[in-house]
Amino acid sequence: MPPQPSRGPAERRTSVPSGAVPASAGSRPGEAGLAVGTNGSTAAAEESDGLAAAARGERQPAIAHLLAGDRVVLGAVVDELSSDNPDEIRRWRRALTDLVDGIVARAIEASSLDFPTDHPFWGAFTREQCREITTALASLGFRYDGLGEFVDDRVPAQRDLSLATGYAGLDPMRVRHWPSETDMPELFRDVNVAAFEYLVDAAEGLTLGELLSLLGRRADALIDLWNAWGRVRPLLLEPL
Repeated sequence: MPPQPSRGPAERRTSVPSGAVPASAGSRPGEAGLAVGTNGSTAAAEESDGLAAAARGERQPAIAHLLAGDRVVLGAVVDELSSDNPDEIRRWRRALTDLVDGIVARAIEASSLDFPTDHPFWGAFTREQCREITTALASLGFRYDGLGEFVDDRVPAQRDLSLATGYAGLDPMRVRHWPSETDMPELFRDVNVAAFEYLVDAAEGLTLGELLSLLGRRADALIDLWNAWGRVRPLLLEPL
């Protein structure tokens, strides 16, 4: 099964994914359980199948669910790492949330997005062309915030969008439907971040080195996570 795009904020799920592994003894009632053990070194863990292999199965790895905003799976992973210690629960929840936020932020910066095919403007282009236009808009200072709006409410005018379209190698003269001044602030309303697709492309092994490279300076705040990566990685690869 090919990698599935991450869902937008309005679509984030709170239910257990279809085919989830039964809850383990340490999981809270109503939360998904993970069957992977938490012992082993980072080197040993990274010898197992990577993210690309896990994504080809019928079920998606836990990290895909986390990137889609699945709080049930987040709770299950936290339980496996924290042993029900309240301080540990808070620490691991924060670390995993920061990891997800960092990956999503990098996906946005890379314009790894999915666009509505029935949109008057976006629907006229392929997904790759839409991504190139988005990248060009960002270079002009008009950046998508991941929540359907523009960062700092800095909204482009039609001239700016036309310029970005040209920078993307497309002919603005052939565009039939330009957003009006009223519609322009909602240009990204139905656009979703394809965070999991981006992660598979950028870190197919889900190795420590790949993630450090992917996250850059954002990785500095995740020292506890990296120190326990041998325990964390198998949990994130567990199919659900």
